[in-house]
Amino acid sequence: MIIKFGIWFSLILGALFSGMIKHSSDYFSAQEDFSNVAPIPERMWERELDSTVISTPIHTGDGNVIIKTYLGSIYCLDALTGEEKWEINSSSRRAVVTAVDSSLGRLILLERDYGSLISVNQKNGEPIWEKRFNYLKTAKFISFMNGDKFIVSGGLDNSIHVFNLISGEYEWSYSADGKIRSTPIYSKNEDFIIFNTRTTIYALRKNDGEMVWTRTLASPLSSGISEIHNRSFYFGTEDGFVHSIGERKGLSKWKYKSEGPINSTPLVDHHGNVFIQAKNDQSYSLKGKTGEVLWKQETGLSLGCPIQFDYRGNFLINRNLNEIALLCGESGDELWNFKLSENGKFYPSTPLLLPDFHGNDMIVSGCGKTIRAFLKN
Repeated sequence: MIIKFGIWFSLILGALFSGMIKHSSDYFSAQEDFSNVAPIPERMWERELDSTVISTPIHTGDGNVIIKTYLGSIYCLDALTGEEKWEINSSSRRAVVTAVDSSLGRLILLERDYGSLISVNQKNGEPIWEKRFNYLKTAKFISFMNGDKFIVSGGLDNSIHVFNLISGEYEWSYSADGKIRSTPIYSKNEDFIIFNTRTTIYALRKNDGEMVWTRTLASPLSSGISEIHNRSFYFGTEDGFVHSIGERKGLSKWKYKSEGPINSTPLVDHHGNVFIQAKNDQSYSLKGKTGEVLWKQETGLSLGCPIQFDYRGNFLINRNLNEIALLCGESGDELWNFKLSENGKFYPSTPLLLPDFHGNDMIVSGCGKTIRAFLKN
């Protein structure tokens, strides 16, 4: 499964919530009444680290979170208590850390200063293997596929590079017609890798990188491409259209004209509906199968910040860089909001939303050198 990650981009979809988010057909029918809930969540714990937190916390799938700081330190903390499990120093402030492949208990670290790939045991922080490739010094994205492979991409060589997760050995590469602009996604149904440049979408076979299809667009992409749902994926273009494309042959299923350019990667919820944000502050929810508009709202969403769904099917957004809000997935109405930064001296890191063992919303976010967890019941 592909996992997306960046300081302000995240990976957060898909494997970030592996094993933690419940899938149910009655999310909205069982939705809770938040009208009498205090707007400020209870602070569960906080912990000071060695320098400013610069990454969105990553959920490991086993109750821990991974945090990266400005000095290059990587911490693994217990999500419920803040207890430190382990700490390593990447020796590189430009390091890229991915979410783990929870089936194998690993995370991959890319030290961009040296082009080094390092596999780390998520249980104890011990390195498993390390490989160095000079052409990875400018890479930005790391993503997992089902099985024993992962992808590194987004560098100045305009290529995706596939490596063996178990051994770290190089397997194959493919050079595109321009810079790869977002994290590639994996089609489990077709066993394809799908990725995009500014004007072209590619589908390659996972095992050998042979091209299956390409699609050149009349208007350049303005967003990344979404995860696959119902054999389709979604993206925005600079002319304001949202597109639905079939994964098997790359053929268009529908497109919808929004009121402004789509700058954030579309997100597909538990019901297959597509959430998009236009540059004019309009947010939309569309039916994934038809493109029909379910609702449209001005949400104040900060562009470039990932959106996360809770276990009820509602979703968490960032506003004004230091405020978060939970919106109703069915209507787009606000359920609650609060500011993550009390004194305004530090902008907080993009938060991670998790349910605790009792089904309450737990929010983990950094502010300066401090990492904090809040409980919203």
